[in-house]
Amino acid sequence: MVSKPFALLTALLLTLGTLSTSVAFPNFQVSNGDLLRRQEVDASTASQSGGGRPGQGVDPPPPPGPPRFTGLKLVNDRDHPWRPLRNGDIRGPCPGMNTLASHGYISRDGVASPSDIVKAVQEGFNMENKFAIVVTYIAHLLDGNLVTDLLSIGGKTPKTGPAPAPPAHAGGFNVHGTFEGDA
Repeated sequence: MVSKPFALLTALLLTLGTLSTSVAFPNFQVSNGDLLRRQEVDASTASQSGGGRPGQGVDPPPPPGPPRFTGLKLVNDRDHPWRPLRNGDIRGPCPGMNTLASHGYISRDGVASPSDIVKAVQEGFNMENKFAIVVTYIAHLLDGNLVTDLLSIGGKTPKTGPAPAPPAHAGGFNVHGTFEGDA
């Protein structure tokens, strides 16, 4: 026999599951009843506000594949010279990511997209492609800004865009208990 709470919960979930998406997102419905695709919503928002808002959501690119050259190389090569920090540059608890930023494998300001970080750790440290994708996207899911597709290698910064709604946060690698910890 099925319990009454289980039957009520099942009925409620089936009812909610069958409601039209247009009830949940009425602004995205066009006159013929279809829903707009994300790109159409972004385009209509950009045209209404005169070019889009900074920090507006983006569709992230797929993770990059493995690099062509996987042999030994120096991190400090002719294409990636070390440069000192400038005012506003961010560094964090990971010496590897700090090195990649200081040598220009990722943006020298310390904020990059996950695909840029995957390319950088593969090129700079010869990290295997699938491992680079897994650790980078886990870090991005835990501490990055999923709306703007940016991640700080240090602390929270406006450079990653507007803060997402709670319980999400875009605190970067310095968020205590995920990547930064007591030593």
